[in-house]
Order: sequence, then structure tokens, then C-alpha cells
Amino acid sequence: MVPDAGWRISRFWLRILHFFFLIRLDVTFLDENIPEKGFILAGNHFSNLDPPLLYSAFPYPLSFISKFELLRLPFFGRVFKDLGMIPVNRQSFGPSTVREASERIKNRNIAIFPEGTRSTTGEILEGKPGFGYFVDKLSAGVIPVYIGSSCILPKNRFLPNPATVKIIFGKLLTFEDISAKIGSRNPRERFMEITRIVMDEVRKLKELDPKSRQLHPDPERRNETGTA
Repeated sequence: MVPDAGWRISRFWLRILHFFFLIRLDVTFLDENIPEKGFILAGNHFSNLDPPLLYSAFPYPLSFISKFELLRLPFFGRVFKDLGMIPVNRQSFGPSTVREASERIKNRNIAIFPEGTRSTTGEILEGKPGFGYFVDKLSAGVIPVYIGSSCILPKNRFLPNPATVKIIFGKLLTFEDISAKIGSRNPRERFMEITRIVMDEVRKLKELDPKSRQLHPDPERRNETGTA
């Protein structure tokens, strides 16, 4: 597949932003055979900059499904729009979102953050059943991704901190592999099991990042927990 011009232009401008804000990416692929299209990337969510960070690190065009509030951010809202973000209500994935994603996934991969909101503690949160619903309806395999971005844009900051961000792409979980691990026939329980299986893989990737064992870098958070 030949990458489209918009994807190339977006990556070019993102690299300029990385240089300007002194942001470096340390990217690891646990599987060299990364599919160009037809799959879902599922990553943890520490920062509002996770979508452009993931977009920069992945070698093929992506579309994002993320909360519509990101489009309201000064400057970065336009960046997210140019990246082809599919805005949704963070509480649920509706049929219209599935229809739009089913068209886009024919020519590229789709990225989603199953937690539905940012973690402010540096710990990965539980995923939402809406993610499992989405995977089930698309019958798509999933690539788990860990994004070590907790230090780059802490809550209540508008400009990112200079930092090196570790991003780890895990091995592909085919839809058949995921379905084989699910015992429940109840739809909601099935969706929750799909989400749990994927988020467990993301947590395993987090353990491969030495920095993930350090205390949360946000000074306000450290004061709340009584550490210096």
C-alpha cells in the first residue's frame, strides 16, 4: 500500500513539533511483521498527546477513535482533525462510529484508547466494554501498544515537557485468538472479556519499560501522595 500524501505531510509536521518541543521517541516492535491495514491498535492513555505520538511512531497510515473533546484543544485540536480522528462520546461507541471505522479499516489500521480517559497516576486503568464491542463488531485483530507518555503533558499543563517517550508495539492478537479465550455468550460479558484480554497485554508491555517503575513525575501528584 502506498501511503497517501496527507499521511506524509502530517508526519512531516509532527516531526517538526517533536524537534521544537524536544520530544524524542524510543520505539520497539516485538513483531517485525506489522500489518499495513485491517487491524486495531489498542494503547494505554496517559497524555492528550498520545494520538500524535502513536501516529508518529507507527510506520503506516492510521485513523484514531478518540473523545471529541480533543478537537476543542487550542492548536492541537486542529492537529487531531488533520490526523483523521474519528470523534466519539467517551462513554460508548455507537453504530455510526462502527460504520465509519469499518470503511477506514479497509485501507489502514484504526487506533483506540480502551480506557476512555487519561490516567493521572501513571497506572493503566481498566478498559471500557465499548472497546470490546468495537472489536467484536469489526471482527478485527488487535495490536497492543504501550505509550510511556505520563511525563510529557501532565494534567493542567498546555505545553509538553521535553522528554523521551518509550513506545512498544506488541504482537498481533488475531480475532480468532481473542475469541478462543472467551467463555461467555452474554454480549456485555463478552465485550468486557475482549477488553480485559487486550488490556492485560498492554500491561505486560508496560513492564518492559524501566521508566514505568519510577514514581509519577507530576509534582502535584507527588505532593498528593506525600512523596518528595
